[in-house]
Amino acid sequence: MLKVRMPPTCGHGAEFYAHFLRSGFYQTKGIDFKEDKALLAMVHGALGFEGKGVIPIQVEDEDRMMRAWYDFADFPHVIHPEVMAKDDIYLKMNLTHEDAGRPDFYPIGIACGPHLMDGLAEYRAIRASGIRLYAAIALLRSTAYEVRCKAVAATKAVKAPKGKTILAGVSGRSNRPEVPQALWGPKLTAVQYCQAIARADLNVTAPGIGPWTWRHTETFGIGTALIAPPLTVAVAFPLTGAFIEVAPDFSNATAIMQEWLERPADRKTVEEAGRDYYEHHLKPEAIAAYILKLAREHIELQGRIGPADPNRKCPECGSPLFEKQACCWWKKHGWLTILRCSAVSTCDFMEGLKMGEEIPRGEGGGDAGQI
Repeated sequence: MLKVRMPPTCGHGAEFYAHFLRSGFYQTKGIDFKEDKALLAMVHGALGFEGKGVIPIQVEDEDRMMRAWYDFADFPHVIHPEVMAKDDIYLKMNLTHEDAGRPDFYPIGIACGPHLMDGLAEYRAIRASGIRLYAAIALLRSTAYEVRCKAVAATKAVKAPKGKTILAGVSGRSNRPEVPQALWGPKLTAVQYCQAIARADLNVTAPGIGPWTWRHTETFGIGTALIAPPLTVAVAFPLTGAFIEVAPDFSNATAIMQEWLERPADRKTVEEAGRDYYEHHLKPEAIAAYILKLAREHIELQGRIGPADPNRKCPECGSPLFEKQACCWWKKHGWLTILRCSAVSTCDFMEGLKMGEEIPRGEGGGDAGQI
């Protein structure tokens, strides 16, 4: 059984994401998950980790161990490979395509604050009621000042159908230009914002500090159609059909939103695709499953002796087998090496290969079910 360890309460900032991750692992069956105070020494803000937006997730399998470093910082071009040991992996929400090509670096869907998890049932119930007060929403902070002002201006130009309104505005931020009065809008709490999303036909997001924002995850989870430019960062799973795409400068956004307001059936298809994306790839259990899949694959590579042997096929799934050093049950029972299925993420087949010098190569045998 895999042992998974995470730090307990991490403090402001990191805790938003740590809480989300812990929720996923606590709901995952078949693992031993606990919080470990020792890992607080490696969290953002700890001595030596100041300014590094990382959360360590430690995964152990008998005598093998590795860490998955969850980078929650929005800045795409800021990474911290120096935190990694030899067998570790690095997971980043806004990972550039260039960094996604680095060994052991993987994109991961953006987690969200507790306001989404804690209130998701309520927001979905509001959505299911069919009450739609807003034709389109675009409530954005001025983190990326120019593009977000353009997004709000484009949304305010939409003509709402009878009985609905447009809810749009840019809220100011320090070290950014002053927002023109014409682009001002109401300020809502995170919960109020999600409640509004549930009552809207369209919700708009634009790049902030990073291209993928909380609004993506919130909107997908609630099941409202999202309006957004194409993502310019790597994603773990394709977003095809999950949102309505507009130009990066929002030059065509008003016309596209106006058109989609008149296409409720097509809009429903996008809503369902976005919600499915959340269920399969973004909710806490899905994020946990993705992390464990990658961790398990990397743990299996520890002790690997050679490449997969195309002449030896797995009797269970037909994939090539590779030789690796024995561990766990196998080592305790005298095996030196084992044959392991190359499809380690989906197949548990193992066969004892060498037991001392008396057993010729390939004549060993074992039952993985005994482990």
